[in-house]
Amino acid sequence: MTGSTGGERTGSRLSFAAAPTANARQEGLALVAVLWMVAALMVTVTGVVYAVRGELRAVSSFKEMSVAGALADAGVVLAARELAASR
Repeated sequence: MTGSTGGERTGSRLSFAAAPTANARQEGLALVAVLWMVAALMVTVTGVVYAVRGELRAVSSFKEMSVAGALADAGVVLAARELAASR
């Protein structure tokens, strides 16, 4: 055991891992790049979701205002008919 500078010892379980190859480094870099793209897409999708929610609220509010206006107009017409019929 003395004088041995290698990565393995005879009769023991000790061994050193080999240095990563260029292919392994490229795979790691590709993984990091994909993770960054997924994160960017998540941010984009979150922004779109909030924008659509805002639009949905605006459309819902416009619809409610339109219905309320139509009901008010119908009330005015009904009141005018009642007044005309009572004369």
